Amino acid sequence: MLNLTPSAINRFKKILADNNVEHYGIRIFQAGDGCCGTPGLGLDAAETPENGDMIIEKDGLKIYVDGSITELLDNAVIDYSEGSGFSISGLPRSSECGSGACN
Repeated sequence: MLNLTPSAINRFKKILADNNVEHYGIRIFQAGDGCCGTPGLGLDAAETPENGDMIIEKDGLKIYVDGSITELLDNAVIDYSEGSGFSISGLPRSSECGSGACN
């Protein structure tokens, strides 16, 4: 299951509050191609989940995960740090990633 650090949860809540959409959730979706066969991921505020989305609630924050990538995010962790922004770790990587082509 997808995990979020407390700093990521707090930052998402702040973004929603700053935009006066506290009742929205954060949607994670496939956004093009990423590194080494892993799809690129996008994050956006969404009022409701889309058909097929997995819904997760963490500390009052709703997360809508695109149904086509739920397996990809099974062991992923979303974190947030000032200066670096959001990061997602624990995504599967292909064997080609160690070659430097995707680093």
